[in-house]
Amino acid sequence: MHTVTMDDVRAALLPRPRAAHKNDFGHLLIIAGSRGMAGAALIATAAALRSGVGLTTVACPQSLLPILQIAQPCAMCLPLPEEDGAIAEGAIPLLEGALAGKTALSIGCGLSLRACACVVRWALSCGLPAAVDADALNHIARDDALRALLRPRHVITPHPGEAARLLGRSAHSCLEDARALHALGPVALLKGADSYIAGERDWVSGSGSVGMAKGGSGDALAGVLGALLAQGYPPETAAWMASEIHGRAGERAAERYGIVSMTPQDMVDALSDVFRELYGR
Repeated sequence: MHTVTMDDVRAALLPRPRAAHKNDFGHLLIIAGSRGMAGAALIATAAALRSGVGLTTVACPQSLLPILQIAQPCAMCLPLPEEDGAIAEGAIPLLEGALAGKTALSIGCGLSLRACACVVRWALSCGLPAAVDADALNHIARDDALRALLRPRHVITPHPGEAARLLGRSAHSCLEDARALHALGPVALLKGADSYIAGERDWVSGSGSVGMAKGGSGDALAGVLGALLAQGYPPETAAWMASEIHGRAGERAAERYGIVSMTPQDMVDALSDVFRELYGR
């Protein structure tokens, strides 16, 4: 097992030439949000925008469109048909039409189990690298046919409870569970005080703060990870980089606001400090 350091992250960074334009840094499609959980989509979007992706489009229930457009004006939005406040089956043709030009997707943040499982099926089958989180994982845990669609281009990001549901058993050791999740097909990023990443190699990322133990922290990770995938980092590399960067942002937020008062939004803001440290500017 390799312990990730910031030197590892720095060595893996892709260049950002002065003459680059937005299309050089990818286009991320975020499929997220439902009635009552618009915040998850907002946090994931904000984290992606802070993590260097060139373009971001958020596909969300149409009722959330005003919230997303006002709160995150730097992202584009794709309003989708909804039922009971969550994305409905009628969204699939619109997602198909939006696929052109996208380089990765992130799905699951605030999606809810009311969302049509067909949206998760589409995301896993569309061919793009994907960060798969939260309720997308819960849909997969309930459907063996969805689980069978997991591939090496996917990075799943469960916490231990979600991991147990995916594996159909109680938690064992973190490394053993991460390896068992990887055996399902994807790169596995098992979140915790130390996060374990299982792919062709085993990794552990020990950065972070107890102040990150709040709802929304995982949404920030999904945004960072999606942004890295969209920029062209290989899934396994993107997974351990995102985990370490996310944890470092949590440490910076704790330094600024304390472990009690910091929020996931503070972590998103602190991403700029982490990337400035990595790129030296």
